[in-house]
Amino acid sequence: MNNPNENTGLPTQMSDRWVLYVAEKLEASGKTNIANMVKDNPELIQKYVSAVDKVQGEINFLKLGSYE
Repeated sequence: MNNPNENTGLPTQMSDRWVLYVAEKLEASGKTNIANMVKDNPELIQKYVSAVDKVQGEINFLKLGSYE
C-alpha cells in the first residue's frame, strides 16, 4: 500500500480518506451513483488486502480496520 503523495494530494492507500478521495474521483468522472453509494454508506465499506504465497500455494486475506 502506498503512502500519501503530497504532489497529487492522494491520501494513504486504503485509508478512510483514500476511499472518499476515490469516491470524489468517481463522481468527477460522471459515476455519481457509485460515488454516492460509497459516500452515503461508509459503515458498509470493508477493506481487504490479499497476497499470494506461491511457495505454499495459498491466498491470504487480511481485513483492514478503519484509519485515517
